[in-house]
Amino acid sequence: MNALYDCINHVFWESRIDLPTKKSEIGALIDFINHRNYPENSIITADRGYESYNLIAHCIENNQKFVFRVKDIDTKNGILTSLSLSDEKFDITVTRTLTNVQTNEAKKNENNQFVFVPSTLVFL
Repeated sequence: MNALYDCINHVFWESRIDLPTKKSEIGALIDFINHRNYPENSIITADRGYESYNLIAHCIENNQKFVFRVKDIDTKNGILTSLSLSDEKFDITVTRTLTNVQTNEAKKNENNQFVFVPSTLVFL
């Protein structure tokens, strides 16, 4: 079950039950954002597992405020993996450019700005 829950007013604004063979938490949240059946000033919060460039881009394109918990910096496949981050508290701005081409500039990848995504990856 995927649900959009208002923790202040204790209301479910949207819900969806997926089949066990076709689960898509990120897809469900994108659908919820598209339907916009919740208060305009809402901030979407999500736990690990929702971390994806696709969802982040979708929120930005739809002017949706969001806070997502991401995987630990020591994991091998999280958004923060290629960044050199401190174990201390920090507040930094990270700029990413998603690309599906391997130009010389992208291969240098100074400051870990470029993130290669396969051309087969579909953004919803």
